[in-house]
Amino acid sequence: MENQAFTSVSLLLYIILLLLLPAAVQSQQQNLPGEYYEGRVYVKIQESAGLQWADMDSLQDLSAYGPFAELFRAFGVYRIHKPFGRLSSSFFDHTYQLYFSETGQEQAFIQLLMREPAVEFAEQVPVMRSFYTPNDAYANNSNQWFLAQIDAYDAWDLHQEGEGVVVAITDDAVKWNHEDLDGNLWINEAEYDGIEGIDDDGNGYIDDYIGWDAANWDNDPQPPAYASSAVFSHGTHCAGIAGAVTDNWVGGASISFNNARIMSCKGKTDGTTGTEIDEAWGAFAYAVAAGAEIISCSWGGSFSLVNSNLVSLAIDNGAIVVAAAGNDNTSIPSYPAAYTGVLAVANTRSGDVRNTSSNYGYWVDIAAPGTNILSPIAFNQSSYDSYNGTSMSCPMVAGLLAHMKSYKPNAANEEIVDCLLSSADNIDVVNPGFVGALGSGRINARAALECLDGGGGGGDCNGIALGLTITLDDYGDETTWGVYQSGNLIVSGGPYEEGAEGLVIQEPVCLQEGCYDLVFFDSYGDGMCCDFGDGSYFLTSPTGEVLASGGSFEDQEVNNFCVNGSGGGSGCPPPNDLHAFEVGYSHLYLDWTPVAGDAEAYRTRFKRVGQSVWTEGNWFTSSATIWANMLPCRDYEFQVQSRCDGIEGEFSNTVILSTRGCEDEYCYSYGTTWDDWIARVQLKEIDHETGKSYGFGDYMDLSANLEQGAQYPLTLTPGTDDNQQPVYWRVWIDFNQDGDFQDADELVFQQSAMNTTPVFGAINIPGNTLTGPTRMRVSMDPNGFAESCSTGSAREVEDYTVIVNEGSPNSSSWEETMAFSVEVFPNPVRERVYVKLPKRMDDPASFVLLNAQGQVVKRWSQMEVNESQQVSLDVSELPSGLFWLEVSLASSRAVKKIVIH
Repeated sequence: MENQAFTSVSLLLYIILLLLLPAAVQSQQQNLPGEYYEGRVYVKIQESAGLQWADMDSLQDLSAYGPFAELFRAFGVYRIHKPFGRLSSSFFDHTYQLYFSETGQEQAFIQLLMREPAVEFAEQVPVMRSFYTPNDAYANNSNQWFLAQIDAYDAWDLHQEGEGVVVAITDDAVKWNHEDLDGNLWINEAEYDGIEGIDDDGNGYIDDYIGWDAANWDNDPQPPAYASSAVFSHGTHCAGIAGAVTDNWVGGASISFNNARIMSCKGKTDGTTGTEIDEAWGAFAYAVAAGAEIISCSWGGSFSLVNSNLVSLAIDNGAIVVAAAGNDNTSIPSYPAAYTGVLAVANTRSGDVRNTSSNYGYWVDIAAPGTNILSPIAFNQSSYDSYNGTSMSCPMVAGLLAHMKSYKPNAANEEIVDCLLSSADNIDVVNPGFVGALGSGRINARAALECLDGGGGGGDCNGIALGLTITLDDYGDETTWGVYQSGNLIVSGGPYEEGAEGLVIQEPVCLQEGCYDLVFFDSYGDGMCCDFGDGSYFLTSPTGEVLASGGSFEDQEVNNFCVNGSGGGSGCPPPNDLHAFEVGYSHLYLDWTPVAGDAEAYRTRFKRVGQSVWTEGNWFTSSATIWANMLPCRDYEFQVQSRCDGIEGEFSNTVILSTRGCEDEYCYSYGTTWDDWIARVQLKEIDHETGKSYGFGDYMDLSANLEQGAQYPLTLTPGTDDNQQPVYWRVWIDFNQDGDFQDADELVFQQSAMNTTPVFGAINIPGNTLTGPTRMRVSMDPNGFAESCSTGSAREVEDYTVIVNEGSPNSSSWEETMAFSVEVFPNPVRERVYVKLPKRMDDPASFVLLNAQGQVVKRWSQMEVNESQQVSLDVSELPSGLFWLEVSLASSRAVKKIVIH
């Protein structure tokens, strides 16, 4: 059918949105890094629990929520919904967002929720903000300087219009009828030609002809009528950068040259102002459901496990996700940019210099111009302005990706991304303080397309230009090569022509000062010389010095070489007596005899025995170092080199060292970095201040005596060298002593908190647990709840012994909790609070008091109930404030808010 008119938001939905608006607009900085909404949490229900919550959009009877009813009443829960329930995913079918009136009590609510067995995890909902800084109106709008900077014109000589690629602009809104956008709009043909009021394409959204408004929940992603250069133009500006209509005598050009089809995904509620995009993730979810090929996210905020899973679903469904790194001039990761698999984009200005506002760091993948970028805005259908920010850099990368996918529509996403990164111009020379912190460099559109044609990629050399001369044998199609640094591929080439024996190939190699591995490969396994021709290669410096050479090998040949600032190689003597003085499961302490005389620094490197690529460390003045990204029970080759008067010497002879773990009966679990660590574990007799364990700590010599059917308090304390961020704790006990942690009930503890805050909880020992010693595993990971046998780059694991003894006959483990009502008085209270239970109970009661941060501040165990069904609790030593009292009685519990004066 023809698109007659967009449906409007119903009056009821509009009223609900207005009621929710203040909580969205007036969010404040919380005790977590970045911003999180007050009065909102994500809750993930265990999929095995068989529990589904009904949606609730206003205050109503909470009794349908069973054991959660009293907890919801205590915190004033007034809205429950599945934010991403339309996606085909079991994870999101069990993920809810709860809105509650007890704002400022988010951490307490989270800790109480996670004490319910059916809850897998709970977390705060992060605020997402756009990343741009407006310029004065129409500044620098006379040209589009960035197109020449990224070699767009040369790229257009290779490829102009081809197959359209769907680019989702997830943002505040998109003025889709702008004069320089409407020709490149994505149209949902199934809905456009379908029946009004029906979800014709089955994606969960009705009549989404050109996109979706996830904030006002309708099918018109247009900004409101009051949009200006400062308000509701961010998404329109980003859309123009990614896919403005090009070669139309109107407005500006986009790098995608009419190959992007802009999917409009609105994420900001009408009536709001500022940079907050309150439904950014709802807009993202629509892009996933609608099948976007590239998703552009010029916004960001703090980490969320729920949102991380949403990004993973997008990538699994075939999308390339691009995100702005942020404009805070910091190396602190921003999300979604720092999520695994997302392309994080930094901002450069003319001359390829980093814009001083741009974020940077190891997690950034690529840089692109984002300064004084002219593009459409939403003021009217013919308005334009120039903006600054990584928000502008992000859609420029998205637009280039669209151009690349249009050029090679059958190329896999991995190939597209690899060519984007490997073809970037190295900009380290003009950003000396940010080497390695701006990703692979600044995008080069021409080189990216050439890479897809099988070239080596790379633009102009902004480093040291080396020459690689290759003389082919008769089977050049078997020859490939690569230059690696610290295990990362820097540049590569080949295969070459078959039957061209004696043909000489000149390959330019642009590198920065440092040491590298040149690896030549032969796919057949007979090298380049000498059975089928005299093939060879040699790598030369700008001064003509031969840095590496060869040709006679089997399947591969490795040459180690270094270049200094003048392009030459040289050095001072290597150190002696390299050895390990402490060996762990995933780390080794190394030291060596210092070089006599002028050695100013040292560097070590390692590789697995039998492999060819070395991983290199940083330079240190000390003659000792630690490597902590090892695998257990592996053999490694180590070398060390020195630097004298700024000149790097040769590496020492190889020493083979082995990590621990070959005799361990349990699976390995460890981390390879140590900015966050387990600082202290407290359980019964165990009170161990560990400090850094460098990924894994074996403390099986420490033990706690526990009884069948009993419950024990547990305290876990983190340590950190880094910025504040959430960390996720899990504890397992091998109850049946079968050498793993995979059996039912062996995950005994799970909580999240900041890396500056201890967590408190209880461990329950089932009544049928085997007696005797067994293993307890403690895991802490900033990237989410880890599995018992998994590894991660930023986690720490510690193993302890627990000894299970026979318990009393009446002991029993936790069953599913049931809610019940209690009365507390007086409230507010000064010294003593009384708790009245609903009926006479034979079992003693237990009480836990939590503060607003979710920390347990006091416990009362096995309290006897008097004849009046009351228990008296002394709170006289506690400070004034708001607290949450959890009452546990057999398998029932209740939660009440109390105020202490």
